[in-house]
Amino acid sequence: MIQITQKFLKNLKNHSVLILILSCGVISFGIWNAGLPLGDEAGYIETARNLASEGKYTSNLYLLSYALIFKFTSMEPASAHYLLRYATSLLSTVLIYLLLKSMKFAMSEFIILIVCIFWMNCLLNIPYVQYGNINLFAMNIALIPVIYLIRKQSLNSFIICLASFLWCSKIRPEYILAVFLLLLYFGFIYFDKIFHADKQKIMSSIRSSFLSLLILVFTLFTIFSDKSQERDFDKYMLQVLSQCYTFLYAKMNPDISIDPMQEHSAIIDEVFDHPSGFIDAFRKNPLEIITYFALNGSINTLLLVPSLVQHRPMIPISKLPEIYEILFILFVPVCAVAMVIRRAFKGISFNNILSFLNMKLADIPERLQIRGNLIKRMDITVLIILSSSSIVSIFLAMPDPRCWVTCIPLALFWFAWGYSYMYSNVIPAKFKIKQNDLSSCPQKSCFPYCMIPLAVFLIFAVYMSRPKFLDLKSNKVVIDAIRKSSAWKKKPVIAGSNSISVYAVMGECERIGLSALSTEMFKSGYIDYFVVDINHRISKFWAENREFMENFEADPGTWGYMNMNVENSDGLVVYAKKQTR
Repeated sequence: MIQITQKFLKNLKNHSVLILILSCGVISFGIWNAGLPLGDEAGYIETARNLASEGKYTSNLYLLSYALIFKFTSMEPASAHYLLRYATSLLSTVLIYLLLKSMKFAMSEFIILIVCIFWMNCLLNIPYVQYGNINLFAMNIALIPVIYLIRKQSLNSFIICLASFLWCSKIRPEYILAVFLLLLYFGFIYFDKIFHADKQKIMSSIRSSFLSLLILVFTLFTIFSDKSQERDFDKYMLQVLSQCYTFLYAKMNPDISIDPMQEHSAIIDEVFDHPSGFIDAFRKNPLEIITYFALNGSINTLLLVPSLVQHRPMIPISKLPEIYEILFILFVPVCAVAMVIRRAFKGISFNNILSFLNMKLADIPERLQIRGNLIKRMDITVLIILSSSSIVSIFLAMPDPRCWVTCIPLALFWFAWGYSYMYSNVIPAKFKIKQNDLSSCPQKSCFPYCMIPLAVFLIFAVYMSRPKFLDLKSNKVVIDAIRKSSAWKKKPVIAGSNSISVYAVMGECERIGLSALSTEMFKSGYIDYFVVDINHRISKFWAENREFMENFEADPGTWGYMNMNVENSDGLVVYAKKQTR
């Protein structure tokens, strides 16, 4: 038995990545039943299809990935999305594992694997509908050089990491903050080498970093010369502010009927006097924006960690709210931090505190050895820099964990370190495998007690790797129904959640949003498909035309429509115009 255990533990350590790949494959089995994201993701897919058909290039790696799929395969948009989301989720899991293994902290292999399997069950990584695939994709692009930088701290790795963050900023603009912070950190670390080195050493550093500098120059040239996806950043920030401010405004004023995504113009024009951009809005009403930032930032900060670790239930039969599972998960790493702080302050006397308070401000960095600790703990510093790209979203955007995904590496490291620390310092020795090393042999004196952690790991790994998408009735059934029934018309008119057309009819249709919708379009039979989601029923359009819309839903046949009665988990209702075929 001991020999079998030894062999298993050794193979577990040598094949951890393979275990994660298999686990991800099992969890994702049936992914073709998953829901398809509407809104932004549908827009990315349509843009990529246009780029592929026109043979154009883009420096946005996310759009480029979709475009390459469309160019070299005959995949429809839904299949392309499933392929890219699966590849993105799998890569993020493997990269998180490599990151945790690269951190310069003693962490148990068991616990690292458990954390990675838990990450596969988080809604940010493998959700039922992947709205945040672009955020996860950008994080993967950033993580590859971050791992390289942590493993090999050099001028080359810094430059490559900087280039990677620049590529990410083309996908998600918020990475610009991480670019600037990484430059500051780079200057802080290499200040002496840059400003106090002789010419010969400088030239030697340039020669040794020639390839990475070439990559950086290529990155800068490619990104800034690409005008295909150029956007007005001031107007982009205003759009984000408009939707998110209206979202919070509607939450605080529940008597108001409005769809924040499509009907935000009226409120923003009233509060900020028809702003032309974000800067103009700030100039016209700075107090309101500062108040919004303070309130929204406080809400998002409180929701940050619980939102990041939202996951499918570990105990399906339990009727307890998910928040209790999240609090239980957080309890151990919080206790680990408390124990470290207690030990750190144990040897500090009252005189030490008085001495520190009487110290000159300029002497504090040297006393605390800030520069030395930043160099020594480069792994944590770089993860904090990566997480900083979420700061803008925390204060500006609505509560949406997709926008905070760059905090995930730091959060999962905290979990892995916290559980490993408690395992090493709290669990009795007889329950541990020798030296906490998976390749070590269990001691006969403690066998079979040391098998308990192994048994816990195996039960957790097998149970949490169960398939997630079997027998799932998502909005894909709605899309399939529209696709089958729309063959009679070359270019149908789709209203409501019109981005569904990207998957249903390859975007070949006329789209009508809520802001352009009118009851006359139903009465005249102009609309072919009306796709209703829960947000539409609380919209301004619905409130202004409530009597007609309630009558329409009660008896659509009066106006020549029928309810397609497509059962789906998203609550979408599709009304189609009757046709004589």
